[in-house]
Amino acid sequence: MKSIWKKRQRIMSYTALLALMLLFQNCSSTGFETPASTTGSQSTPGTTPSPSPTVTPSPTASASPTVSPTVSPTVSPTVSPTVSPSPTTTPLPAADVTFNIDVNLNRHTISPYIYGSNYETSLFNNIGSFRMGGNRWTTYNWENNATNGGTDYNNSSGNRVCELVNCGNNSEVPGEAVRLGVLLAYKYGAAPVVTIPIVDYVAADKNGTITAPASDTNTRFRRNLDRKPSSVTTPVASLNDNFVYQDEAVTYFQNAFKAELAAGKKIHYMLDNEPAIWKTTHPLIHPQKTSYAEMKEKTIRFASMIKEKAPNAMVFGPVAYGFNEMMSLQDADDRSNGEYMSWYLQQLAAAEKTYGKRLVDVLDMHWGSEARGDGNRVLDETVAQTAGLIAARLQAPRSLWDPNYKETSWIVDDYLKAPLKWIPRLKERIATYYPGTKISFSEYNHGGGGIISGGIAEADVLGIFGREDVYLATHWDREDSPYIYGAMRLFVNYDGAGARVGDISVKAVSTSDDKSSVYAMQSSTDSKKLYIVAINKTSAALSTNISIANAGSFTKYSRYMIYDGVSTPKSMGDTPISGSAFNYSMPAMSVTTMVLSAP
Repeated sequence: MKSIWKKRQRIMSYTALLALMLLFQNCSSTGFETPASTTGSQSTPGTTPSPSPTVTPSPTASASPTVSPTVSPTVSPTVSPTVSPSPTTTPLPAADVTFNIDVNLNRHTISPYIYGSNYETSLFNNIGSFRMGGNRWTTYNWENNATNGGTDYNNSSGNRVCELVNCGNNSEVPGEAVRLGVLLAYKYGAAPVVTIPIVDYVAADKNGTITAPASDTNTRFRRNLDRKPSSVTTPVASLNDNFVYQDEAVTYFQNAFKAELAAGKKIHYMLDNEPAIWKTTHPLIHPQKTSYAEMKEKTIRFASMIKEKAPNAMVFGPVAYGFNEMMSLQDADDRSNGEYMSWYLQQLAAAEKTYGKRLVDVLDMHWGSEARGDGNRVLDETVAQTAGLIAARLQAPRSLWDPNYKETSWIVDDYLKAPLKWIPRLKERIATYYPGTKISFSEYNHGGGGIISGGIAEADVLGIFGREDVYLATHWDREDSPYIYGAMRLFVNYDGAGARVGDISVKAVSTSDDKSSVYAMQSSTDSKKLYIVAINKTSAALSTNISIANAGSFTKYSRYMIYDGVSTPKSMGDTPISGSAFNYSMPAMSVTTMVLSAP
């Protein structure tokens, strides 16, 4: 399979930008100091780079002063904490950083779905979710598995969705690409995420390039409808009409896996893919700009259908490509309605009152980091991986949560002029406009899959997703990303035999967020173990004091690590300890999963 980080329009006109800045003043917050970046030397293994993503001009970065330590956001506990007195421990020597962990604070269950992928990988049997999504699923015709890849693939129609799940022999069996994808996910214990097209037309055939726009008279496309009219009597999945009905598709998928669903397995449904840029990615089927009004109508129509046919399924929307879509639906003509994600949540809240049930459960978007270093975007693996670019990548995950961190990007420097703190920003909108909505990132990427900085960023992001209570996340990247998958393994298969970190997040704070990150977890089935993921973002070893409150005494810890030159977690053996505090020297540019054991 060839994995591509899709090119996207991200640059607004200057006039529109100024108008949006005035319109969305509630998005900005008081500026904070920018912490100093650290760089790490590393070798770049010979890997085949993916195509360069679209980039935006980078403003000049200012000097970076050091910031005060920050505290992780507090979340309501949902799991009963361990209550054990911490024994008196000999004071620890001075250290470069300190990790303070309290197992009684900020406790909540970590969703297993955050450890997900858009591609089958070598660690597939341990991931939590598998998404069948992207540009080629926007035009997926479930009746014969045809799809048109849009501008990513020269508007060519074929059976490309089968590449993901090995349909074989150009399958004409209805729904076969989805069926095999769901089976693949279930085989390895993952939850499948199925894309339901909500555009007006889908592919009709697999006969190559199309040049004429979609219409009811263009036989290369079929009209895509949410529901089959009761007056229509054609057989299910009929190829002898000009329509594809998505209610038939959902019913087919639900029935195909009735036994598995009854046993507690899931099928998640996603409302298409990146609708704000359909004009760019699929101009033959959507030549006009997407509007707020269109998204409201299509979202309600298709989501209500899914809830009718699969009442217990989770529905995801709007599946936005990134920041500008969430703010203005890519400069939609009716953006005077206000900030798009706020407006979208308000429409869903109103729709629930009308329909008597929630239609969209999860606010979903994509996050290809816009952070830049040495003039290049951290995602760009086709340029030299310079010290400045690496430093920007190592710090970029902080933009997902840190109110004290300002990345160098058009979002922060030109638009917000304040820290991004993206997940708290999303949570604020949800709390205001539609409480109870979950958050997911069905595509995300910080680049550097072939070097250690990419593994460090990935481990940091997975730790953030767990701590910040994200519901689902599926990584998007080329297959040749050993450090990305090594970082994932540190959470879901750190010993190579299927061992995972705990499923309960507890409070863990570093005294130096620019140098290090720390995440701590307990298991809901084994309270005698504590899992710590410790990250060193610097090019030198860091002396680290680790202090643990309310967990009793530990007798040893086991270590598993990735570092420069070692992308698969390596066992570093056991170390005896006594008590609830100890010193650990984190190797330069490394991620360590520590498993602490109590007697």
